[in-house]
Amino acid sequence: MPDASALALMRTARLSVILKYLGQILVLLAMLTSVPMVVALILGDMIVSSRYLAVISLMALCALPLLRLAEPRRIERNEALCVTALAFLIVPLLMSYPLMAGGLSWIDAWFEAVSGITTTGLSTLASVESRSPAFLFGRAWMQWYGGLGIAVLAVALLMGHRVTSKQLLAIQRRQPKLLLATWST
Repeated sequence: MPDASALALMRTARLSVILKYLGQILVLLAMLTSVPMVVALILGDMIVSSRYLAVISLMALCALPLLRLAEPRRIERNEALCVTALAFLIVPLLMSYPLMAGGLSWIDAWFEAVSGITTTGLSTLASVESRSPAFLFGRAWMQWYGGLGIAVLAVALLMGHRVTSKQLLAIQRRQPKLLLATWST
């Protein structure tokens, strides 16, 4: 007999729930992508900024119908994992297009985007000094919000386990107050 965690993953995922939350992630990502677009505009890199604008437009166009789906009462664990997996697949595919403006092939740009979203920091580039400031900012920005996404995912997974979250809270309550000692001479 499988345990409760395995049974949760064996349920059928509701496509409408997955699409609803994927639409919300696309809206958030479109807002996050507007920052490197504005930076590229300020730096005068019109090619990179137009590529970011194209990606933002595509995300908004895809997200609008998904946001109209009914809000589910709750999301199951298997549906949350599907949304997370799809986000980690879709985001690098979209973000590779602006990175290609830096002279990268599609596969190298995709690798850079996966590296940014997963915050591994790996690169196919021999050196980054020759890249444009807009390219470098976009790459660093992806690493920032990728790290933020991983941190939020980790907290969500931890808080999903009630026993773990109760243990974390109990540990925090037992910590003694920090006392500062002053030395007088």
